[in-house]
Amino acid sequence: MNTKECTTCFTAEETPRSEKIAAAVRYLNTQSKRDEGTLPADTKSLEACVRMVSDIEIVSGDAGLFKSIALYLKASPAFQSADYLEDYFDLDFESANPPLDIDYTGNYTFVPDDMLPVSFADERTCLLRLARFYFEHAGTIPRLKPNLEGAALPMLELSSVNVKEARLSESIFMGGVFNDCHFESVAMHDANLNDCTFTGCRFDRVNFSECHLEGASYKDCTFEGVSLRDTCFDNVTFQNCRFIEVELCAVDFGAADMGSCTFDKCWISHARMSQVTGLAQKQLDTFFGADSTILPTHLKRPHFWPGKSDITTWRRWIETGDVIESTASMEYE
Repeated sequence: MNTKECTTCFTAEETPRSEKIAAAVRYLNTQSKRDEGTLPADTKSLEACVRMVSDIEIVSGDAGLFKSIALYLKASPAFQSADYLEDYFDLDFESANPPLDIDYTGNYTFVPDDMLPVSFADERTCLLRLARFYFEHAGTIPRLKPNLEGAALPMLELSSVNVKEARLSESIFMGGVFNDCHFESVAMHDANLNDCTFTGCRFDRVNFSECHLEGASYKDCTFEGVSLRDTCFDNVTFQNCRFIEVELCAVDFGAADMGSCTFDKCWISHARMSQVTGLAQKQLDTFFGADSTILPTHLKRPHFWPGKSDITTWRRWIETGDVIESTASMEYE
């Protein structure tokens, strides 16, 4: 299907719905298979495709469309890191005196639109609109488990969206804004959430292990059954947040202010809390901990804590109130 045929199919009102969906799937699959270092050939067709998809009424049989959208969101180079863009698109950001520190160690660095070819900036606009559509409607497709592992979608804005059983590990949402969203049974291991803002969000059984959280803000959020293992709270803001049965193993609290937060039956082991601020003794007394946790000097180790704890002993304490010593070789497992 050539560009003219694509645009005609996407824009013609008389085109049957099934043909529009089929055309969108073919077109997005083509975009997903672009060679590395290839700019979008025609952003007008892409804009027409995204506009058509966003306006169409979704039905339960549209799983193929959502799989094609996911493939495109993961494959597009438009939001890739600075070093990736330089390597594949003959760009030199340092010589342009950029308003950012270019990180050439493989970590993600966002490049502003005005430093890229215009077609990339246009593609970014389409990507974010398509991503919002994906998250807003993927939950209506039976048995579809969204897979956006490794996708780069910085600056994404979502409101009142339910994200369930999604795979978002190693994805990039840096600078995103999320309001009144519900994340349930989501794998977000090693995702980049730097500078994200979450307001009124709920996280149920979300795996945040090893996530990058620098500069992130959480206000009026609830975390329940969540794993925050191996994360760092330094330079992260928590305001009026609730933590219920949350795993906080190997967490570096830094100087985070936790004074406005409430905790209920959370597990803390091998954590560094020596500089945390605002935490009171009554808050600490709700934790199930271990001697491996480094406490601030103004707080005392709760008397019921065992010397060593693990997930099994923590769960037993939650279910029965019994406190037993861990016999696991790795006590934080």
